[in-house]
Amino acid sequence: MSDEVLYDGTSGDPTVVWYDGGGTTGWAVMSVHPDALTDPECFVMDNVTYFACGEFYGNEFMQVDQMVALAEEWPGAALGVEHWVLYDSSNGRKDENLTSLVRINAAFRYALHSRALLRAHYEAKLGATMPRLLDEDHMPVKRPIPLVFRQNAALGVHSMPEEALHASVYGGRSLYVLTRGSDHARDATRHGMTFLKRLKGNPKLRAEAFPALSQPAVAPSGA
Repeated sequence: MSDEVLYDGTSGDPTVVWYDGGGTTGWAVMSVHPDALTDPECFVMDNVTYFACGEFYGNEFMQVDQMVALAEEWPGAALGVEHWVLYDSSNGRKDENLTSLVRINAAFRYALHSRALLRAHYEAKLGATMPRLLDEDHMPVKRPIPLVFRQNAALGVHSMPEEALHASVYGGRSLYVLTRGSDHARDATRHGMTFLKRLKGNPKLRAEAFPALSQPAVAPSGA
């Protein structure tokens, strides 16, 4: 029987790992007491049980490798990234499809990178075969898509101003102090705390992120 800790409110406190991607990628890991997401008398920002933040450097592949490695250290945690949608000036609206080429190209390049790593790993094991990408009919093999939550930049900034970072404390120091000197880590922290507060006020979203805490919260104003 596995003794792995799951940071989803079962064997470990519910945890959010959030990334603020870019030339330098900020990251933040924060855990809260399970009651903070369900009990109206238990405030999210007063019940942080773990907090760490930092930055990833290097080329895109190196940063993504570090992002994945961090996520793997926190099994069961909710993962999140900042969402950005380009404005379509010709139609006067935001359109996510305008960045589909960039996303496909990035995914393709990283997939080639990952397959090269896998190929070297399997070649070192004589007789082992690479996982198939296509079935016998040359159709894509269906596989589960990892769940990654997204928030736009404005939501993280407006819902978690500097005053709120001052008010939230971990280890005797405010999150504002703990994120000092790193705008990227601070933005990741803002997003992560905003997401935790959203979970408390949105039972459907909470059930999606942490099924073990799926019971509805009463009077979400306690967030």
